[in-house]
This record gives sequence, structure tokens and C-alpha cells, in this order.
Amino acid sequence: DTVILDDKNKLLKHITLEQGKSCFVMSGKYLGKQGKIESVGEKVEVKIEGEEDNVKLEKRSVSVL
Repeated sequence: DTVILDDKNKLLKHITLEQGKSCFVMSGKYLGKQGKIESVGEKVEVKIEGEEDNVKLEKRSVSVL
């Protein structure tokens, strides 16, 4: 999941990690790439823009947009 906080750390928005949402990869081989979440389980399966196959990433590596 992704949370957005204000400058006083007050929760402004909570975005759930779920199928169909756009995401941003924050670590690993696909660092900086954007994609779309295909499924969520132990790992998150993501269709990365410009890549043929879906990739499976750790949940901590993905931020929902």
C-alpha cells in the first residue's frame, strides 16, 4: 500500500495495492519503471511498460500511483 502524508505526518490518502492500479518500481532491476499491477499475492506481478513479460516483485519494491 502507499500512504501520502502532509508536512506534519498527518495521513492525507491511503492507496491500496491491488490489481489494475498503476505503480512505480522503487528498487531492483526495474528501478524507476512504471507499470500496471496484474496480480497481488506473496509477490506483486507487474506489467512493466516496454517489457514483453510480466515481472514478479517484492511488495516493498512497488509504490502505487
